[in-house]
Amino acid sequence: MTARRWIPRAALALACLAVPAHAQGRLSLQPCAQPGLPPDARCGSLVVPENRDVAGGRTIALNVVVLPARAARRAPDAVAFLAGGPGQAVGSLVGWLGPAYAPLRDTRDILLVDARGTGGSGPLDCTLHERTDPQSLVGSFLPPDAVRRCREQLSARADLSRYTLPEAARDLDAVRAALGYEQLNLHGGSFGTRAAQVYMRMYPHRVRSAVLHGAVTPGMASPQNYAHDFQAALNGVIADCAADAACGAAFPRLADEARALEERMRRGSATATLLDVEAGAVQVELSRGTVAETLRKLLYAPVSASRLPLVVHRAAQGDFGLLAREAIGDRRRIQGGASWGLFLAVTCSEDVPFVDTAAARATDATTLLGAYRVREAVAACEGWPVAALPSGYRDPVRSDAPVLIISGERDPVTGPRWGEAIAAHMPNSVHLVVPQAAHMYAGMPGAACVDSAVIAFMRRADPRAVDTTCLSRVRRPPWVLEGERPLALDSAALARFAGEYSSPEPAMRMTVEARPGGLRAQLGNGPPLYLVATAPTRFYPEGWPPGAAVDFVLQDGAVAQVVITGGGPPMRLVPVRRP
Repeated sequence: MTARRWIPRAALALACLAVPAHAQGRLSLQPCAQPGLPPDARCGSLVVPENRDVAGGRTIALNVVVLPARAARRAPDAVAFLAGGPGQAVGSLVGWLGPAYAPLRDTRDILLVDARGTGGSGPLDCTLHERTDPQSLVGSFLPPDAVRRCREQLSARADLSRYTLPEAARDLDAVRAALGYEQLNLHGGSFGTRAAQVYMRMYPHRVRSAVLHGAVTPGMASPQNYAHDFQAALNGVIADCAADAACGAAFPRLADEARALEERMRRGSATATLLDVEAGAVQVELSRGTVAETLRKLLYAPVSASRLPLVVHRAAQGDFGLLAREAIGDRRRIQGGASWGLFLAVTCSEDVPFVDTAAARATDATTLLGAYRVREAVAACEGWPVAALPSGYRDPVRSDAPVLIISGERDPVTGPRWGEAIAAHMPNSVHLVVPQAAHMYAGMPGAACVDSAVIAFMRRADPRAVDTTCLSRVRRPPWVLEGERPLALDSAALARFAGEYSSPEPAMRMTVEARPGGLRAQLGNGPPLYLVATAPTRFYPEGWPPGAAVDFVLQDGAVAQVVITGGGPPMRLVPVRRP
């Protein structure tokens, strides 16, 4: 079938607790011990060599989660999800994948394997930024001293040249064989799309179908493309705002303000004053690179991109406080959301050696981001062990397997041009470009049809099963025209909210600590939530969609209930312990 493209006019840290490791090549699944997984989920571990060329060397226990098919006779192939990053653990996505792709479990198992170096599979974890230091969080993306410490610490217990996508593909196929699946239906997201293509090239007969969402080609030398793709997405979102009556009226000079901000940051750094949860009232210095990287990350999701016009407008007026809060919130989230050692192991072997640094430097004069991320990556990879890649590794992957490629029209990192490049070598493919979507499409009204298209495609392994008619009804979320104004509360006012809370349905526990500028909460096994006061008893969870809130309901001066809203039905918790 000829590759087709429709462009209507108009994404993944909850790792399963692995059972004790068995002998290499054997895998036994047991009920999972980790809370938050579906009751019928099964967990296990498969021990594989770290270095397959050395007998008797170190091993890695791969963390495996299976959501079993409900049918008495399951299909002989499973749906295997591959996470992005690189460095994200696919097991952390089970809370989203389980409900979103539940229809596939009618006849097929869902297979989640944390790639080596992530999650529960020998994670290469290290800390690059101090979460309680705002200036550290808005500093270098890859701080040289922290990267060096990371490399030294991890090298003592791992051969960092053995953490590559080809090795991860061998691991995945070992799990497939151990569980007895004849084939896999691959679903790769972001950098997971390159992992999927590597597997497709190495094990072509083991692939029944593949979904590539936010496609990365093997030949993409990240982060060289970041400056161009970010600028294109930024210009697109500015145009979308101008075309919207409310956004255009609120920010009538947004394009001029974006250019003014770029020129302002070429001249030097900017100072921002803000109320930080961990540090209280502080001033931080923002570089051009940090400003550009913060705006780039806002464009990753439609919900956060809806805040970009307001952030740019305020910064252009000289108020960098909102931009600084976005930068700090993003760094705090990603610090605990990926294995940074694995990120560096992969990119230092598979990307950075192939970057054209001269071409990257040329973007300094034409884009806001310029060569910032390239300079950071090149410096970080100095001294990092580099793996030998297979011959032809960076060549396009050619496959006759049925493939569904999904791109976001406003994706700042893996835009439609990358999906087109992949489709050109996969004749049995279809390429969907979701209007006004970003690296993700979650949160867009009408975007559930994209998930439905994925499910229909995977059931039949046929691009002709993909219904594209609904894409014209996908809309971006409402623009954020006014931001929440942080409210400074004294220590006594914050202290009364501290404690432990629980909810029976869904079963969830939350602990809350008072910090100098707000509250830090731990909701279940997720990453910490940083809560900024916007009223005496209402807090905004840093980085959540507009309108999200954590409300503390008082009775006789004490907390009687906590109501969390944003992204679904309200969650209600009651106090179970006071400090």
